Amino acid sequence: MSDAVWGAMLESDPVGATWGSGVRRAPRTAIWGWGQDAVAGTKNPMLLVAGILDAQVPASRVTEMYEDLGAERKVLLDLGCASHNAMWEVNAPILFDASLQWLRDGSVDGMESGVVKKGYYE
Repeated sequence: MSDAVWGAMLESDPVGATWGSGVRRAPRTAIWGWGQDAVAGTKNPMLLVAGILDAQVPASRVTEMYEDLGAERKVLLDLGCASHNAMWEVNAPILFDASLQWLRDGSVDGMESGVVKKGYYE
């Protein structure tokens, strides 16, 4: 991790910064003041990912953000079998593919707005 990014993370958490190198607390809530009004005023296209097993940012909160988001072009990837660490889990390829599509095409599976449900297995 770059020194600048690491320094900024530690600066945002003075208590955690005293714990030594390689350790950072992960807050369970937003600490930067991005509330409902700010979300509603956000017009940039956005891909949101909700891991159904995410205990750090519950899927229901991501869904609320999706619903409040002021952007016309917005996709919510409802990712099954995934936690907050989805990039290292079994459905990582689904996450990576959706991210690539969004960055390259501005859509996921041809959808520019809506909910895309993937990674749920019977």
